[in-house]
Amino acid sequence: MSDNIQPIELSAEELDNVAGGAFSFVDADNYNAIDQQAGATVIGANGGISSLNTQQTAVSHQSLHEIKATGFFPSTLEK
Repeated sequence: MSDNIQPIELSAEELDNVAGGAFSFVDADNYNAIDQQAGATVIGANGGISSLNTQQTAVSHQSLHEIKATGFFPSTLEK
């Protein structure tokens, strides 16, 4: 055996390839809705009407769809 063996540093992808490959699948969906309402009506004893209305609506929607794979294809196909 040769005494000329030197350690090398591998990237995360190279380590995954040595280990036989890696696969990650993410399918996430988030939906948020906020609805706030307030109302007031005041009728004075001596007449007159006052009114106050307020409304807030907020809608938020996020989606994440991600597929990651490494080490599944021969290196000649990746180039």
